[in-house]
Amino acid sequence: HAAGLSVARAAAASSAVPGIFSPQPLHDRRAMDGGVSGSGIHADLAAGSGVALVVSLSANAPDDQQAGMTQAPGGQAREIAALEATGTRVLLRGPRSFDLEALMDPAQVAAALADGAEQGAADVDAIAAAWA
Repeated sequence: HAAGLSVARAAAASSAVPGIFSPQPLHDRRAMDGGVSGSGIHADLAAGSGVALVVSLSANAPDDQQAGMTQAPGGQAREIAALEATGTRVLLRGPRSFDLEALMDPAQVAAALADGAEQGAADVDAIAAAWA
């Protein structure tokens, strides 16, 4: 709210993907999902912080050497390494699995929310300990 934008408008902009959902007006700009920029996580924004919780769809992928969605091959690993090089302790979290073909399917929302709640409950102690 400090930026003068509603949560709904910010969420709509974050969900805007070319060819699927239109860019959204945010003041004098039109904005879309940050992954469209070529980086899915933007870890550099947390550079120098004590701890960063990085949430990525490919956090649990066996390796990120293959390009996917908006990620360049090895991009996530390079971003995390660069963030850690600034002295930031990184906790990388993401879904245990996901179906790229169903990623934007509204019918998948309930299952994704349930999986996120279960996974969040399983991770809460490790995440809380990072800020202790």
